[in-house]
Amino acid sequence: MTETAAWDDTPAFLSRDRDDEVDDYADPDVDASISRELFDGDESSLDYETRRALIFVLRDRFVSGRANPREYKALVAGAHLIRKRLNDLLLVLEIDTQREVAYKRQAMAPQSVPHSPSLLRRTAWNKEETILLTHLRAAARVAAGAGRDVEHVDRQSMLGHVAAMRPSAATNLARDNGKADAAIERLRRAGILIGAERASEYDFDVRLLEALIDLPTLNRLLDQLGTPGTQQIGGQP
Repeated sequence: MTETAAWDDTPAFLSRDRDDEVDDYADPDVDASISRELFDGDESSLDYETRRALIFVLRDRFVSGRANPREYKALVAGAHLIRKRLNDLLLVLEIDTQREVAYKRQAMAPQSVPHSPSLLRRTAWNKEETILLTHLRAAARVAAGAGRDVEHVDRQSMLGHVAAMRPSAATNLARDNGKADAAIERLRRAGILIGAERASEYDFDVRLLEALIDLPTLNRLLDQLGTPGTQQIGGQP
């Protein structure tokens, strides 16, 4: 999806997408004989499950078939309708059906349409978070080769990996350890690590990591980080 930055955190609500200048608006892809009204004045043509899926893909960074099976199933089933709603907001829906991961992205580069509004906020992964993402992606590749869809990682191994990447001049261990702890928590809140806050072990979805970071991106990140003792990773993701 991205390298050291990602779009995230959109509002959890969506204004109606009815064109007020067209009184006889009707979605040709929806059976008008089926009532979908959920509240007084409801003019949406989407059923409840499709609306749930739309809210999830707007609210979260991604929707995973493993973590959100109900919403992912509805999202795939209603992909055409959801794409139209997102396009109205200058967003594009991406679905990796092989890995069962869906996410949104900005439809146009900001510079292509000056002053174009966006619901997405540009937030960068910091160095510690990027180190952890590359560590998890490399582990996901090994797990995928062994036929595992879910992999385990313990907190100490992640902290140790971040520590190994610090420059020799880094002497403020308390501050640096705090940054590493915060990076783990951010990945947990983003849904990449699965587990309780400050747990000793976490799970992660191998297919999700493969979808988020492809091999060319992984190699670029490893090169940028100057990961000691690593070589370019080749082969299939």
